[in-house]
Amino acid sequence: VADLEKYPYARCLDGTGYGYYYRPGVDEDADKWLIMLEGGGLCTGEADCTARTKNDLGSSSNYGPTMDLGGIGYMTNDTANPFRK
Repeated sequence: VADLEKYPYARCLDGTGYGYYYRPGVDEDADKWLIMLEGGGLCTGEADCTARTKNDLGSSSNYGPTMDLGGIGYMTNDTANPFRK
C-alpha cells in the first residue's frame, strides 16, 4: 500500500493508500513481472462511488501483505507460463 507521506494524492475512494501486488517470473523469465491491480471500474454516480468505499473496489483497508495469485486462471504450472509457480 502506498506511503501517503510520499504520495499524498495516490488514494483509493475511501482515502486509503493505493496498493498493488506483483509476482516476478521464474527461471529464464525472471525479468518478466505480473502486476495485479484490484479494479474498481467506473462509478456511475455518487451513491455508487460511496458504496464502493465500503469494499475492496474502493478501499485498500483489507489488503494483506501478500495475495495468492494462484487462483487467477492464467497462473498455471505450464512451462510456457513465465509466472508459473
